[in-house]
Amino acid sequence: MKYKYPNKSRKVIKKVALIIKNFQKTKSYMKNPLKSVANDLINHASKLDTKRKDNGSIKNRVQVYNPKTKRFVVKDSKTGKILRNRSKKGTPYKNIRIA
Repeated sequence: MKYKYPNKSRKVIKKVALIIKNFQKTKSYMKNPLKSVANDLINHASKLDTKRKDNGSIKNRVQVYNPKTKRFVVKDSKTGKILRNRSKKGTPYKNIRIA
């Protein structure tokens, strides 16, 4: 699968924006340090991830590559039933064993 890389101009714009953002942050720290620290803590707390993350592979699931459709298919390993097809061509599912 081919990936598109961003243009050099976008990278430059991003770097300039990050520099300006850091400058504004240091300016706010100089002006009112307590308020800026409190704002940073609130922003960090609001961005905390509260969703449970999967660990390891899913049990009783196997994925197989279908060359006709050029997609991965998820099967139940006990019954052999097809559960779903991958929408993206050629990319396998995460956390599912490849057979």
